[in-house]
Amino acid sequence: MSWLVALDVDGTLLDTRPSFDRVVRELSGATTAELQRFRDTGGFNDDWQLTRALVAWIGAGRPDIVERCSDVQDVIAWCAHDPGDLAARCMGLYRGGYWRDERVLVDGDRLRALSGRVAVAACTGRDAWELSRAQELLGFTFAKATTMEHARKPDPQALLRLVEPRVQRVVLVGDTQADRLTVKAARATRVDVEFFFVLANHDLPAARFVDAVNQGEDIDVVARRFCEA
Repeated sequence: MSWLVALDVDGTLLDTRPSFDRVVRELSGATTAELQRFRDTGGFNDDWQLTRALVAWIGAGRPDIVERCSDVQDVIAWCAHDPGDLAARCMGLYRGGYWRDERVLVDGDRLRALSGRVAVAACTGRDAWELSRAQELLGFTFAKATTMEHARKPDPQALLRLVEPRVQRVVLVGDTQADRLTVKAARATRVDVEFFFVLANHDLPAARFVDAVNQGEDIDVVARRFCEA
């Protein structure tokens, strides 16, 4: 039975709090808890759009609307204020050097060992330039990857485009609601493939899943043990 292990990058392979969160907080004035509240909805996987949403929300006095908003346009509609596209300002800070602050959570040696056992791909909300910088920090280059130029999670195509014909089981390791919803949508679209979602967090870092497979455990057993029901 052929497997694909798809890995999110931000918060899964790299700790981006020193970089992306620094950009968002600096431009919006939001707290870390407020950033996470928006991310937990699953509709704010793009940090630059998150910055725009937070500026609008804070400018309106932080109304209690977060869980009712699915994207930045919902926030703008509720708050009646649009700061405009902040991507250029965000990117200027990030590409100007903030990306170097990121901390590796799963190093290149682990990823190379994993790719020797199963097919491995990146399923990220980063753009191609950002993925290149991530690969530089990780010391590993993915043979296949989805970036925002291809599809944006939770669009199931972000995951499905990585699934080759021979693959019958897929596990996505990620840390956000958008990752979870991507797997849910993929299940509904491809009933011939079995999909698993492993939530990477402080209690279950992605390295534990990767190490279990690298240590010779049956990936079918590992995926079922770590995956959400």
